[in-house]
Amino acid sequence: MNTSQESNQKLVDRVKQDNERMTSLLEKYKETVTTLRASKFDNVLLANAVKKRDQWIGVCREKNNKMYSVNVELLQRYRQKGIGDMLAEKESFTGVATVELENQEQEYHFRLEDLQIPLFKPDMN
Repeated sequence: MNTSQESNQKLVDRVKQDNERMTSLLEKYKETVTTLRASKFDNVLLANAVKKRDQWIGVCREKNNKMYSVNVELLQRYRQKGIGDMLAEKESFTGVATVELENQEQEYHFRLEDLQIPLFKPDMN
């Protein structure tokens, strides 16, 4: 073999190696792009989940504050209760006081029930 044929063969071998290396790098690039797209999609999902969770926590905080106010109101009402109120509750002839107490209890029950918060369920769409 002469020198030009050897040089030509070396160049052909080098081009084959470069081609194989480029093919390998192209496959790695495609894999990286796929991974990046999946990561971006996951990141958007997580960001949305955090946003919804923060909104839910805000609703919880607001309802907890209202529930606290209802409980404070109930405690103040109990503290202001006098002997006349207690005797009226025990009155059994007309039952008016008992009905009034039941109505108040039901009103507080409904108010507190409205302030209950459903469990957080993240939307994974």
